[in-house]
Amino acid sequence: MSAPSAAPTAHDAPIAAAPPGEAPAGAAHAPPPSAAQPAASSTVPPAQAAQPAPAAPAVDPAVAKQHEKEHKRLEKQLHKEEKAEDKQVTHALKATQRQAKEEKKATKAEAKARKQLDKLVTKEAKYAKGLARAQEKHDKVVADLNKAKQDLDAKTQAHTRLVADRDPKQHELNKARALKEEHDAARKARLSADEVRPAGGVAAH
Repeated sequence: MSAPSAAPTAHDAPIAAAPPGEAPAGAAHAPPPSAAQPAASSTVPPAQAAQPAPAAPAVDPAVAKQHEKEHKRLEKQLHKEEKAEDKQVTHALKATQRQAKEEKKATKAEAKARKQLDKLVTKEAKYAKGLARAQEKHDKVVADLNKAKQDLDAKTQAHTRLVADRDPKQHELNKARALKEEHDAARKARLSADEVRPAGGVAAH
């Protein structure tokens, strides 16, 4: 029994199928079968036989054209989606930047308003304190004014009473003066009469 033939290595090039009636490529390098060997040894097992290279499948031009058309349509659609998303991202970015700018502006405005409020609160407290002192002074002045009015009323009433009592007293004064003048004249006449009386005589009464 003869030894089996060696398996083809990775370095062996595949043998292409030859047209009918021609020997396969590379068959010239194989030694012819020995006459001493039986005929069965010249056959190659099916697993080791040279396989023809698979031919590329035929492509229908219409199918290829349709595939290319669909591929371009897909590219166009994806490009359109990408542009739309880029536009959305740009719009969202601008909106975010605008929001941040407005928020910063609002923060400054709020701080300014709070500062103004604190300033007015301090001023109001100061004026309220001054107003309290002024109110206290005003109340004291009002009390003094009312007291002065009452004093003036009392003085006016006293003056009115004195004026009312003035005429009777003036009448009494005039009456007393007239009586005194009358008596003064009588006394003077009496004294004068006494001076001219003769010596040793008796004054006439």
